[in-house]
Amino acid sequence: MEKNMTFLQTMSASLNEMRTAEEFVDVVMVFEERRIPCHRVVLASTCEYFHRMFLAGMKESSSDEVTLNEIDGDTGDLLIGYLYSGMIEITQENALNLLAASDMLLLCDLKAKIQAFLCCNIHAKNCVSFLNASRLYKLQDLIKDSQKFLNTHCKDVTRKGDLVELQEDDLVGILNFDPSEDSFRILRKWVQAVDGRDGRFMELVKNVDLSRFSKEFLCYDVMGERLMRNEAGMELIQEAMKSILLCEYRTEVTFRYTVHNISSLSRNSVFSPEYYMRNLRWSVLLGTDTKESMPKSLAVFVQCKSDSSSALSCKVSFELRLLKQKADGAAYTKTTTQLFEHNGSKWGYSFFISWDRRIPCHRVVLASTCEYFHRMFLAGMKESSSDEVTLNEIDGDTGDLLIGYLYSGVIEITQENALNLLAASDMLLLCDLKAKIQAFLCCNIHAKNCVSFLNASRLYKLQDLIKDSQRFLNTHCKDVTLEGDLVELQEDDLVGILNFDPSEDSFRILRKWVHWAALQSHRRITIVIHNHNARKWVQAVDGRDDCFMELVKNVDLSRFSKEFLCGDVMDDRLMQNVTGFKLILDAMKSILLCENRTEVTFRYTVHNISSLSPTFVSSPEYYMRNLRWSVYLRQRRVCLSDTKESKPESLAVYVQCKSDSSSTLSCEVSFELGLLKQKADGAAYTKKNSWIPKIVMSKMIPS
Repeated sequence: MEKNMTFLQTMSASLNEMRTAEEFVDVVMVFEERRIPCHRVVLASTCEYFHRMFLAGMKESSSDEVTLNEIDGDTGDLLIGYLYSGMIEITQENALNLLAASDMLLLCDLKAKIQAFLCCNIHAKNCVSFLNASRLYKLQDLIKDSQKFLNTHCKDVTRKGDLVELQEDDLVGILNFDPSEDSFRILRKWVQAVDGRDGRFMELVKNVDLSRFSKEFLCYDVMGERLMRNEAGMELIQEAMKSILLCEYRTEVTFRYTVHNISSLSRNSVFSPEYYMRNLRWSVLLGTDTKESMPKSLAVFVQCKSDSSSALSCKVSFELRLLKQKADGAAYTKTTTQLFEHNGSKWGYSFFISWDRRIPCHRVVLASTCEYFHRMFLAGMKESSSDEVTLNEIDGDTGDLLIGYLYSGVIEITQENALNLLAASDMLLLCDLKAKIQAFLCCNIHAKNCVSFLNASRLYKLQDLIKDSQRFLNTHCKDVTLEGDLVELQEDDLVGILNFDPSEDSFRILRKWVHWAALQSHRRITIVIHNHNARKWVQAVDGRDDCFMELVKNVDLSRFSKEFLCGDVMDDRLMQNVTGFKLILDAMKSILLCENRTEVTFRYTVHNISSLSPTFVSSPEYYMRNLRWSVYLRQRRVCLSDTKESKPESLAVYVQCKSDSSSTLSCEVSFELGLLKQKADGAAYTKKNSWIPKIVMSKMIPS
């Protein structure tokens, strides 16, 4: 294969050189004023467009020149080079021109490369042009990435980018995505940028939630806009102002009241202490209540115990929380609001929280917004005429959220309610809600919920969530093992981890999963062996001893550490036979001959070796496998016969293990002695060596 690639590269380079030298060329490509001599056979073999052109019997088939005015000269030069060599330099400046040319010339591989480049280089100045180009040339990945950038950086795009070229559909996407005041500014700027867009303003402004704006912005900017000065515009402003004045919520005071035993309430009400806000006295009241058609419930009141002369209303938000009493129980939380009108009753309305959730609804609304209820009410079943429809498969909180969604189209998805909502939306055939929940779950995968998300995605056929959960599971399998619910991991997903992760963690994961499987005798498992998984699997499930030796042949024992091989593997009773010992012997031989695993590396420097004589110099102690190691250096000197002086003869280097080891294994130490050059024209000296200390390694062994 390498020789073949070298041949193709050589031939490509040779053809390109002949093109440059105009040897054997038989056609001239004209891009605007740029004339480039080429070989027909090369163009036809590397570009489907030219292949069809030269075979179609058109005048270009025999003409000495082919003119392509749609492509400028610089782009044409780059494309011809690409057709000859397969290489091209894509830049911010030439990317869009190359994209147009590659689309025209049917160069799909180049088109994919340009799309990948553009996806990695989106910013505020080019986002709009990239989005328009991606739609023109049907580049789905670039469409998604550009839209995502546009929605999340719309303010920067408005300030720096070419907003004039923004298409109306993309503008509507921004208005729906961004509820802030910037959305109105963006709309106004887009309309003012091009003559003739004024007529689209009133239709587009309906996508802007004016009630989310501040009163100041609504009164000055919105009302001051000339395009809003019409009957429809005034109606929108009036509705938004009414919503703001009635519902604007600013927390001025927060207080909490706790009742430790709600069963003691009985028929008696319990008042909290009084709290003061705006010089008015407030209390929380709790009590129980029973109605004929409802089971016993808990009543919660927020009471204003003073008369107010204020012309404004006051909105009160409060939360009732029932704390769990048992370890396996669940806390119950309900949040609601009440509005105190001017000169209205000093009592707010009572809010009853029933132990069994009962929600009055309109059949026509449920049938019009949910296919499940539409079929139910038209099927002639008892629910068609009954005053009550019971859905025991859906809990109260989830049912409350779903009814609100069917009436408003809005729902709050959280980590706590997502899976319950998913099950309910699947049951009720709410495909749009199901898609929203899938998008939420894809963005909130972590170690604790990964397995449950993956199982849910398979149960409800959510392909995007399956892919994201599997990717997270494979890349974070160790975290999932420590924190997640590995018990619920399905067999196919376990095999996926074993294939993805060849490390010892895969063995631990399998052991944990199989240990649970042994407690569930009905569970069948199939294992794909890539490492030392067979032994634990066989021991965990009765009746598998006979197939152990056949399975263990699929395990590369030579990939294990010597400690594991001599300990766990050799001690296993199922390996204590002729075949097992042969496998272990072959693996040990391979490890001893080929193993090269550095467990620790340390360096010690002596700046002046002449100071060594006659004593040793010892490095600090280093720890490896709970043993103390040091490096020793010493000069060996020889006495001169005619004088009492000595001269250096050699440099001794020792590596010493300063602890006794009870291990039955040896340890190979590799080390390097480097003498650095002292002069500019000198040379460094390097000597490498290795040695193997035996069982007791406290003795110094010189190199």
